[in-house]
Amino acid sequence: MKGEELVQEVRVTPMQFSCKCCALEIKGLDELMAAGFSHEYRSIDEVDPLEHFNIDPRDYVDAEEILREYHRDMYEYNDE
Repeated sequence: MKGEELVQEVRVTPMQFSCKCCALEIKGLDELMAAGFSHEYRSIDEVDPLEHFNIDPRDYVDAEEILREYHRDMYEYNDE
């Protein structure tokens, strides 16, 4: 949790680098660190709790009950 948001942190350790322009190839963490690359990169992204925990709201909500609660006049007899 970060404040009110559910977040996911992903950490990645690079193992190689290749440049498509000049064909430079750096292999191994030792060589990458010697070249000035960080030993770890991280990404923090907000996560939708429903998707993350695989929750289907329809399992917990009765649509008919909501309709009855908010549209009672549709279900009650109106004698006018």
